[in-house]
Amino acid sequence: MLFLLLPGKYKTEGGVKMNQSIQEINGTKELGNFLRQAREEKGIQQELIQQVTKIRMKYLQAIENGEFSAIPGGDVYVKGFLKSYAEAVGLEPSTILQQYKKISATKISETQEENPISSMEPSDNENINTMINFKFIGVLVLIIVFGVLLFYGVKFFQNKPAGHLNTDMNHQITPPMQSTDSIPQTNIPEETSTQTKKTMVELVEDTPEKTVYTVQDKVMEVFLEITQERCWISVKKDGEAAYEGTLRSGDTKSWTANEELVIRVGNPPVVKLKINGQDFGVMGGKTRNIIFKRGD
Repeated sequence: MLFLLLPGKYKTEGGVKMNQSIQEINGTKELGNFLRQAREEKGIQQELIQQVTKIRMKYLQAIENGEFSAIPGGDVYVKGFLKSYAEAVGLEPSTILQQYKKISATKISETQEENPISSMEPSDNENINTMINFKFIGVLVLIIVFGVLLFYGVKFFQNKPAGHLNTDMNHQITPPMQSTDSIPQTNIPEETSTQTKKTMVELVEDTPEKTVYTVQDKVMEVFLEITQERCWISVKKDGEAAYEGTLRSGDTKSWTANEELVIRVGNPPVVKLKINGQDFGVMGGKTRNIIFKRGD
């Protein structure tokens, strides 16, 4: 390293005669100028500093101009270059580095004082954006869930069969005990003589194409009512065509047969049936044949 200690009337740093004390330096440009003066006081050319420190010329010039931000590698390289430069011109490296740290700390403090809220803004904005995103996602999820529930709810009630003529309990309607003709008329209570006889109806086949019932009665009478909208109906009784057409809401029809009654229904959910006076409610399911056969 190069050291040339010159005594004189001026204050010195590390043996170098200077017009300014290192402690009086408050900025990077002043620090760079201080180093340049130290080199010039020693009569050392920049080329020789470059040769000794291995620091490229443009970075030496940046140091002397106080443009430390031009030095690549950040704070670590700046400190390394300052240490090498100070040693080359006869200054105490620790003193130079300490002053550099002081200048850097002062600069950071001044920046924070000028913009006390700016450092918080990104965090606040990020929190606000995060809250907005969560609220939007929550609303979107609720809308999707509501839409799915609404869709499947409508489909369920549209396609829900009405118990296939509400024939539950093994699809058999058990009639009450029938009165016998052997009991004398004088001994039959009035309520029994006027009691309505119910017909036994049993489900014997149920497929997507047709539903077949047996009716334990001599005559089968079917009463049909359209509860809403409209429905196409085709009817055959005892093998012969009896009716074909479209009925509207509120329309009613009835047919009787001795052996078999076949009703093809285009829109079962709007059709209400009665068999021999017994109400079987609204039908369900899709288009199919409803067949009633007299039981043995």
